[in-house]
Amino acid sequence: MTNQPTIILHWYPQSPFANKIAWILNYKQVPYKTVYIDMAEPRPQRRPLDGGYRKTPILQIGNHAYCDTKAIVAELEERFPTPSLYPATRSGFPSKGMAQGLCWFVDTNTFPAITTQPDITMLPEAFLKDRRQIVDTFDPVMHPLMKPFRAVELHAQFTRLADGMPPSAPDGTASWVLDTELPTEADFSLAMVTMFAKAMMPGYIEEKFPVLDAHFAQIAVAGKHPLTATLPTLTADEALAVAKQEQYPLEPSMQNDQTVFTLGQQVTVAPTDYARIPVVGELVQLTDKRVTLKRQDDQVGTVYTHFPLVAFVIQPVEK
Repeated sequence: MTNQPTIILHWYPQSPFANKIAWILNYKQVPYKTVYIDMAEPRPQRRPLDGGYRKTPILQIGNHAYCDTKAIVAELEERFPTPSLYPATRSGFPSKGMAQGLCWFVDTNTFPAITTQPDITMLPEAFLKDRRQIVDTFDPVMHPLMKPFRAVELHAQFTRLADGMPPSAPDGTASWVLDTELPTEADFSLAMVTMFAKAMMPGYIEEKFPVLDAHFAQIAVAGKHPLTATLPTLTADEALAVAKQEQYPLEPSMQNDQTVFTLGQQVTVAPTDYARIPVVGELVQLTDKRVTLKRQDDQVGTVYTHFPLVAFVIQPVEK
């Protein structure tokens, strides 16, 4: 086992959330490798790590798999605190709460609103089939009918986001969304949905919201946007070999006084929004922010799969 665990981003380049994590890894100058995954299921070689979790990306660190960007960002900020994703504002106020609030808004409102705008006839059938399975609200018949009406609501969201951008600093330095000297997590999330809209609605952002387009360009520089595609890549089997070789044990810990669970109990964890496929495992850690399952896999041995508590639900396995 190596002293420093191997960090692996499991992603596909079209994934907005995967790009957000790639930018943050690059911004923090974290050495990592990548595994390219298919845009749609099946992804059998990811199952030993994620236990059935369907969203992208996941971040593998040795035999630990971090699912959902909230868990990934929290782990990266803890392991690599400099530069912080939550610098103080120019006025000296803490930014973490504001940054996480804006991230929540664009993740749960702006991102799904953008998905109503592409011409779905141009998307691969395998991708559409996958989305029909995991997104309850996806209706390929109603999608084109509702598209112009949803566009009005989406425009209001981007208007609000653009209106919230502070003016450039007097010295001409970059303008970050929370008026900080360095970007916060909110900047990476805002750039994520801007990039997604630029891809799904060509010309729209550039014409209607040049301030957001300029902001995206700044994050593309700070997050070294082209870098990830040039990094060392592993196959899915090679990533599993890393997990088998780099076994980092995790001490059981309960740090949540609201829980009705006990350590060692068999539980399921699933998202509350979409792709609600439950992951089964032994409850090994629970804090006020994160839950970790211990799982055994024939290919890799012990795997620890981490999830945030926000927007996820834990349930006991029925005996």
